[in-house]
Amino acid sequence: MKKSRLWGLIVIMMAVTLVFFACQTDPKSSNVYTDSVMDNITNNFGQDSSRELLVQWHKATNVSTQILQIVPEEGSFDDAKSITVTGVRWNPTRNPPAQSVGSYTPRNIFKAHVTDLNPGTRYKYRVGNAGDWSETFYHLTSGGANTNFSFTVVADPQDNVFDGMRVTLRAANEFDANNRFFLIAGDISDYPQENTLEFINYTKAANEFNVRRPIAATQGNHDTYINSNPENRDHYMFGSAEVFNSFVTFPENGWNQGSHHGPHRSKSYYFYYNNVLVIMLNTFATQNPTGPSEPNHTAQANWLRQILQHDRDNKLSKYTIVVTHIPFFAGRGSSNNNEPWLVAPTREAYGKILTDFDVDILFSGHDHVYARSNPIKIGTNPDLTNINFNPTANGTIFTIASSTGPKIYTFRNPEGTTNTFIPRSYPVRTDTQAPGVF
Repeated sequence: MKKSRLWGLIVIMMAVTLVFFACQTDPKSSNVYTDSVMDNITNNFGQDSSRELLVQWHKATNVSTQILQIVPEEGSFDDAKSITVTGVRWNPTRNPPAQSVGSYTPRNIFKAHVTDLNPGTRYKYRVGNAGDWSETFYHLTSGGANTNFSFTVVADPQDNVFDGMRVTLRAANEFDANNRFFLIAGDISDYPQENTLEFINYTKAANEFNVRRPIAATQGNHDTYINSNPENRDHYMFGSAEVFNSFVTFPENGWNQGSHHGPHRSKSYYFYYNNVLVIMLNTFATQNPTGPSEPNHTAQANWLRQILQHDRDNKLSKYTIVVTHIPFFAGRGSSNNNEPWLVAPTREAYGKILTDFDVDILFSGHDHVYARSNPIKIGTNPDLTNINFNPTANGTIFTIASSTGPKIYTFRNPEGTTNTFIPRSYPVRTDTQAPGVF
């Protein structure tokens, strides 16, 4: 039997915190890239969080190489290991011609992959070159064993200046000073094509937090390109993520890796933390090479099943967490005809896989409400028939993580239905003092 006692404790202990902050407007500033900014530093675990670290940053196009220096926290950078990285030129493109990434300026993107760290060890690191180093960042590798740890889940910052995210994540760190990482369930940005400062401002805000712990994110619909018709924002270019990939880093172990997909395709990935497998599933990835379409989940679903089967066959983890942007059950009636790519296709594509492999919990975003199901088994049901929503042995807890930013929606049942599958759903009003949730 699988961990029913533990998940009973987790259900009791799961904290949902509302943090109130004043909404602010976007400051007048330039999106021209200069060396004086924090260089858009983002970080993440590699596949093995006990030994790997990923760091990505930007520099001007005339800077061809950079160095990451890393050393145990008590050591000196004079004795640090140095990793030299060659930049990859990013010229924001129109590919296919109907899509645009906005007016981001060209720059070189650097990505360092550290692979030989020691488990359970605190490190410090910096990036740059002599005379032009970043501030010092810190990183704690996982113990790689069955030791307790905590983490923080957020979703949908969707802001322009990210003051709400700052306030909410500060509160999360005050609530639990020992949380090891943040998971963001998509929609970091609002509309990155129209508001080109969004991802730049996100990385500036994120540096307050990823200076001490990684932030692992998955792609949301607002992080995905839209087509050339600005009046129809729901026509997403599924699979396209040039800006998201340029400002967020992750291990290259998802299903759609390879040169034929290109560096700007939507991606999924996974990592191990102690005895937990964390899978960041991209509900906007598609196996179609280009073009506006509904997402084709087939290839990614096969990849997910293979990852879980390999994990089970080799007994690599004890618990499994999956993070998506699109939820498997609607929390605000969003499974309507205006968004046919949403809830039901996602549930149908991945539900049986989660059921077959006893995935413990799924965190999602998008609906900007907080909701949590019982542990349930759902199979491939495209609708809500034949699903037992009562607590089920080895079931999956389906959670919608609300919003970390200023946009909070009202919980409502899909038209003509009753949300019996979400026994604990919490509406939060929206006003000038919008709450953030972690």
